[in-house]
Amino acid sequence: MKPKFLTQHICKKAVETVVNMVFETMPVNKKECHVVVKIPIVKGNQKKYAFFYSQSFGRKEWKRDYQAIANSKAEHIALGLNGGGSEQVTPAHLILESGTPYWGGCKMDDIVVACSGLQPWFDQVISRQVAAMIIALARENYETYISKRGKLDFMK
Repeated sequence: MKPKFLTQHICKKAVETVVNMVFETMPVNKKECHVVVKIPIVKGNQKKYAFFYSQSFGRKEWKRDYQAIANSKAEHIALGLNGGGSEQVTPAHLILESGTPYWGGCKMDDIVVACSGLQPWFDQVISRQVAAMIIALARENYETYISKRGKLDFMK
């Protein structure tokens, strides 16, 4: 099972809004990056994280594979190998075979977001703001659902 009120449209809106705001208002070194969102999926009594949304900005071809780096950041954070905080590089003994030591992602209320391509502190800003916006938009989706129906039927 996946979250009921979190949609790809919500993720797209959050990612595009935040990335465009950062590109226009922050002193970033370039306007190209990749953002990924992972969400919890529950099967039986097991919870794992699955890639739910991904988007690139800027050039089609990059010097470095920002998508792979963002995916790796998200994977490390989802597995608890990197806390996702400021300058929280993944410790060398926990870097996965296909992993990265870079920071610039977060886990907020069980949503994992990672960005790669900018200075790590701006990757971090994007990740945290995207996560916060996803949570707010999902809550708005829930509140709209309740106001139209008067109650929540968890079976549908």
